[in-house]
Amino acid sequence: MAETKANPAPLGLLGFGLTTVLLNIHNAGLLGTDSMGMIMAMGIFYGGLAQVLAGVMEYKNGNTFGTTTGGKNIIRAEHMKIMKDGALLSNAGHFDNEIEKGFLEKSKKGRIRENVEEFIVGDKKLYLLAEGRLVNLVAGQGHPAEIMDMSFADQALGAEFLVKNKGKLQAKVYKIPEAMDREIAKLKLKSMGISIDSLSKEQKEYLEGWEEGT
Repeated sequence: MAETKANPAPLGLLGFGLTTVLLNIHNAGLLGTDSMGMIMAMGIFYGGLAQVLAGVMEYKNGNTFGTTTGGKNIIRAEHMKIMKDGALLSNAGHFDNEIEKGFLEKSKKGRIRENVEEFIVGDKKLYLLAEGRLVNLVAGQGHPAEIMDMSFADQALGAEFLVKNKGKLQAKVYKIPEAMDREIAKLKLKSMGISIDSLSKEQKEYLEGWEEGT
């Protein structure tokens, strides 16, 4: 995958989602498979400070890792076992199962300060922010402008769609056409030099199902 400007202390970004904030705010997301999710990922850590991670071994070098996928088990035990001492983990996607907390819970833990938990994993310490829940809401200020610009683009083009289709639409609520939604996200990614990868079978099933996380 492509990455942003080099940084001696990189942040790890993992992102995918199904739609943009306007259509499905809880799935906007960071392991890059869907373009809208990657927009959220890059927006939260905006400014060329991050690297997009595509392989397990890349977790050895990062200091701070964040997910905004809306998926399940994005940061797993295999990743955490090779992370640096002192690595920070956070999630800004959806439910608190994007980070495999079950693995961390087997370790000795303590609360360092509000919204910061310390876990002793082998001979190192890992830090989980906001209990793995939505860190930008639990411990932050919500959605930054770099995320909302995508929503505003959807709204503007949505209004244009209504005008162009005057007299053709029924009196009901319509979703933004998916093709339009994806095109906005792809253009944003292209402008930021970001590429995306593919969902695993388990992740696709999770995003399409309702049995887990409800």
